[in-house]
Amino acid sequence: MTSVPYPFRSQMAKVQLRASVNRSWSPNGKKIAFSLFVRRNKTGGQIFTMNADGSNQKNLTKQTHSSSPAWSPDGKKIVFLRDDIYVMKSDGTKVKRLTNNLNPGELVLAAPDWQPLP
Repeated sequence: MTSVPYPFRSQMAKVQLRASVNRSWSPNGKKIAFSLFVRRNKTGGQIFTMNADGSNQKNLTKQTHSSSPAWSPDGKKIVFLRDDIYVMKSDGTKVKRLTNNLNPGELVLAAPDWQPLP
């Protein structure tokens, strides 16, 4: 049996507790919006943004079970899933519900994407 150094085991434990899913680059390429799931306390996902170099991480959603962020073409808003489809300003303020009462099957298939009009 091979022993794994303690710092490595500690880092692995952190990786197992968190998983980043659904990443989206801002239109100007300077920021990334992503959902982060925390298994340890079963809070579900939350939406974060960070600079492209990984600095300045900010939690935009205070409620849990948020996922699948996508930037608006002008970079001013982010659309995402919770129990329905929502939109918010890119700083996490002015959250607005866009749909009402999607059934779970529709929500699983939903993948918000924002495209400019032709």
